[in-house]
Amino acid sequence: VNKPQSSEYRQTNDYQPVNAMTEPIAGLIPILQHITEHVKNMAHFGLFDFIRGFWQLPLAETCWEVLSYMTDQTIYTPTRVPQGCSGAALYFQKTMENYFRALLYKHLLV
Repeated sequence: VNKPQSSEYRQTNDYQPVNAMTEPIAGLIPILQHITEHVKNMAHFGLFDFIRGFWQLPLAETCWEVLSYMTDQTIYTPTRVPQGCSGAALYFQKTMENYFRALLYKHLLV
């Protein structure tokens, strides 16, 4: 796939076959009214973005082979959660919520 505004290419992988065999995980969608109630009297706000957020999370070793893929030059085996897996976004969200649990809704929204 072409990189935006570049003549270079970005390697991508189609995880649809793996996603079709993956057991979905459940997550909660925050209620906007609940969130705004917690922040209505706050004076300061900041926005932070995790660069390549999924890649910061280790991938369970039992998933390495299933998510491996081959090119004409080599076999790639991810050891970090790749983007495009069906549960990656919810897994990242749940991990951040668990990590910052003591701060949630007092000092931090995730």
